[in-house]
Amino acid sequence: MITRLQARPRFALALGLPRLTGLWREPNFRHLWTAQLVSQVGSDFSNLGIPLAAVLALNARPADMGLLQAAQYVPVLLLSLIAGVWVDRFRKRRILITADLGRAAVLLSVPVAAAFGALTLTQLYLVAFAVGCLGVFFDVAQVSYIPRIVPREQLIEANSKMEAGLAAARLTGPSLAGGVIQIVTAPMAIVLDALSFVISALLIAPIRTPDQPQPRASRPQNLRADIAEGLRLLLGNPVLRPLAIGAGLMNLFVNVNLALYALYLARDLSIEPFLIGVILAVGGGGALAGAALAGALGRRWGLGTIFLASTLVYGLSLLVVPIAGDLGSAAGPGWLPRAALIATLAAARLALVVSALLYRVNFDSLRQAMTPDGLQGRVNLSRTWDTATC
Repeated sequence: MITRLQARPRFALALGLPRLTGLWREPNFRHLWTAQLVSQVGSDFSNLGIPLAAVLALNARPADMGLLQAAQYVPVLLLSLIAGVWVDRFRKRRILITADLGRAAVLLSVPVAAAFGALTLTQLYLVAFAVGCLGVFFDVAQVSYIPRIVPREQLIEANSKMEAGLAAARLTGPSLAGGVIQIVTAPMAIVLDALSFVISALLIAPIRTPDQPQPRASRPQNLRADIAEGLRLLLGNPVLRPLAIGAGLMNLFVNVNLALYALYLARDLSIEPFLIGVILAVGGGGALAGAALAGALGRRWGLGTIFLASTLVYGLSLLVVPIAGDLGSAAGPGWLPRAALIATLAAARLALVVSALLYRVNFDSLRQAMTPDGLQGRVNLSRTWDTATC
């Protein structure tokens, strides 16, 4: 008699479908992977929609765009340590669902305000800050949840697949977002991001895996001691410390770049929202390549070489953007043809994301493997320092 478990692969083969292998056979991992995929597609609408709403609907100035980007980044500085403690103290699945539903509610305030003609830059600052705060808790909880769902020997495979899912979303999400924004305006497109977070929460809800927080008797009883315990392991480890500091510096300076990126492309270079979305979508292809190659290249060249090479390429790709802009500026004597300018910006984006993914997948896997279960949240707080590197 064929069991249900045996029948599924045979049914799939009869239809000509590929047999699920590796982590794809694990339903808990599939739920978490799909939730991330859906929410990332939606997030592309906000990542592009909120800056463009500020630029196109509210005539934001460069200083305003800097404040908007800072509102998204400040939560990383303020809440990373606290988020790490909470993730170790409470159930990670509950934190993930709460963060998703909270972001959905906050984002819905933007199209509602726009519909009544009441949208302001102050509201966008507050929305960006609130979404950033909830995102910190979600990111720390998710990366700390993965070692509970998969065996440690499969962490590189798990992180590669998670990043590949993000890459697939980024491949189509930005261009789709740019097109939708051009049709329905930036504030209204943010509705789709809010919906994606609701769907993500519904996908995470069925996950069933041991998710007990660290027993109170085995951990410090106050916030300061909890934070100190995690920092001692992270900053006291000669391998993790330089990698975490490097990720933090990369994230800091790329946020300086991202603060003016949409404004620079839309206003100074006169690039339409759809084409901005296409440039960002090229990064999705780079993320797919970086995620797919991370494990193989790490084994072939060694982690030290991967970390050094990816950091150098990352920095050089950021320099290409202003140089190409000066050569092809619509407002000045630029001589670079428009098509070549778009291609150069897209290539820089590709190099940026490939290098970031090589760094991130290998660092995530190394950090998770070297960290005890009870400290995953507090050590993985450094994951929030490199979430903006792509």
